[in-house]
Amino acid sequence: MSALDDASVDEAISQIKDVVEMAKEHGPKQPQLREMAAEFFVGVSDTERGRREMDKHGVTPLIVRWTGDKESISLNAYGCLVNLSADLLEERLATMLKLKTIDRIFETLNTEDCSGELRNNSLALLANLTTPEEGSRDLLQSADAVLVGVRLRRAVEKFLSFTPPAASEELDQWQHLASVLCNASQLQDGRDLLRRRSTNILPRLLGQLKSKNPVRRRGVAVAICNCCYETQDHDWLLNEVSSVALQFTHITRGRYNLHSAY
Repeated sequence: MSALDDASVDEAISQIKDVVEMAKEHGPKQPQLREMAAEFFVGVSDTERGRREMDKHGVTPLIVRWTGDKESISLNAYGCLVNLSADLLEERLATMLKLKTIDRIFETLNTEDCSGELRNNSLALLANLTTPEEGSRDLLQSADAVLVGVRLRRAVEKFLSFTPPAASEELDQWQHLASVLCNASQLQDGRDLLRRRSTNILPRLLGQLKSKNPVRRRGVAVAICNCCYETQDHDWLLNEVSSVALQFTHITRGRYNLHSAY
């Protein structure tokens, strides 16, 4: 759905209630109707007024369910949730977390036929949802001593093994995981995952500081900075992972411009 002018926005917002009722009543048995409704919602969610009205009519639970639908529906469902979560309103994010949206995101990421665009949208949503501490704890599964950090570690391996496209206009489908790492590393469980010697994740993240993609650079740089607050690791960082100090020395001296293309 393309960007709406003011008159079209007013008309679309006035239709939200009817579309929600129709989707709830007939959507479960009519995928074409769900597809049309998802496209409508992602368009309306481009505006703040539209997002407020969608909140009023309880659209979020409906859209979250559609993230597991066929891609023509789930792609717009994720796009809509990215827009809704981008305002970072506490109540709105809490609703998505209560609906186990992060679990749904990982179900999408683990689907064999997940397209690059769908992966990009789902990770953009994950980045928004992990901004509050509660979301990062949910991501890391901090309440489970056995599973803590496991699913994020698997995603990091895919992030590191993926070769971003050479052309900047092409989609880097794993780029938003860098922002997720930035959020997760604010918690001890997140920093412990990145610092763990057996996984060798932190040294391998260093190459992202030279990425042409500013989303990768920013997220990874902050994640590494957060890990540097662990004073017991300073000898390891300076000696065994000496390039950490070198990279950040170049940044502070201006030899390597971390902020270029921001």
